[in-house]
Amino acid sequence: MKKPKFSHSIKTLILFLIVSITLETFGQEGQEEHPLNIKLKTCLDSEENYTTSGMIGCLSDALEMWESELNIQYNSLLELLSEKQIEMLRTSQKTWIEYRDREIDLINLFYGDLDGSMWTIAIAFAKLDLVRQRALELTNYNLTFAGEKE
Repeated sequence: MKKPKFSHSIKTLILFLIVSITLETFGQEGQEEHPLNIKLKTCLDSEENYTTSGMIGCLSDALEMWESELNIQYNSLLELLSEKQIEMLRTSQKTWIEYRDREIDLINLFYGDLDGSMWTIAIAFAKLDLVRQRALELTNYNLTFAGEKE
């Protein structure tokens, strides 16, 4: 099967637009945008990061920050839950980690065979999105349980 080819500048523009539009959708209506999303946007908006390497750097930094946020939220949640809830959270997190790892394998396999550097950015963004979504889920649990404890 022949793979479609696009010029580098068109691919970069398309991917930049996709990432920008996707980031816009992460803020929920009526709520402030998460500070980590703002940091990522600022990094991507910097002219020096308009390259594939610059975008990958921004996405890698954001992934590290979201992984840290996920761990903060997870550990905070452990302090709010009963023993039974903690056991279920640990099981859930272990299952999520297995899911994340298999999903990353799929993402690498799917996008890794496509021509063009834009797919490297797509891989990095997909990995970031997996972690970000889980961190936000844990944040929502924290907000719920912290409100119940008051």
